[in-house]
Amino acid sequence: MKEKVGRIESFAVIGLLILAGFAMAAPTVEARIPPSGSYYDREAIIREAYFAVMGNVNAFPGPAKQMGKWNYMDFDRPAQIRTIAELGGVWYAGDTTPIIDGWVKYGFKDGIGRGGQCLFFINLLLYRSEADRTVGKFNSWSQDIYPYAAEMTGDRPRPGDIIFKRADSTSQHIAIVVSRSGDNVGVIESNGGTWEAVSHRLTTITALKAGGYKIFTNVNYYNNNYYSNHYPS
Repeated sequence: MKEKVGRIESFAVIGLLILAGFAMAAPTVEARIPPSGSYYDREAIIREAYFAVMGNVNAFPGPAKQMGKWNYMDFDRPAQIRTIAELGGVWYAGDTTPIIDGWVKYGFKDGIGRGGQCLFFINLLLYRSEADRTVGKFNSWSQDIYPYAAEMTGDRPRPGDIIFKRADSTSQHIAIVVSRSGDNVGVIESNGGTWEAVSHRLTTITALKAGGYKIFTNVNYYNNNYYSNHYPS
């Protein structure tokens, strides 16, 4: 009897080890993709932005404009709900409202990944990447965004910088720079052209400056360097 029990226990242990092995092998995506620490804040939000477009931490958009390929909005429902709550309601999330009611299809509507309004999307990136989770910092254009503006000069913007424009009192946009080579930059945004679509596009510093874009300075990692050896440009 003892031998039989011993065999059962042995099989149980083996089974647990096998399950543990599968668990370790299963792909997982944490809210913060690189390790914690300010050294990685820029890389964290850049990777999160690429992840929002591609749905894969190791897949990067090519040189052409790339639309969202998956339902990033529904990937982390608690983060989404928290971001909507911090912004004071669902308006900033635009047509993502039905997701809160249980309809998850909007985040991939008509074959395009959607990210809600631009400010909502940037808030979600900052929160999920843990690059900046300061409560209440990003929920008002006039109070939280416009006063924190720096001109584009020299090496700024650099990858990880958030940029915004205010064309007039009713027209504004915010996005994140994910790559730069000389005058050329890659930008990831939501609602930048196609309605509430997450997208990656290439532009230039010259064009951004002509469009009235500034660099948003009120993020925890603003003064941190970007280490280009960590991530492709």
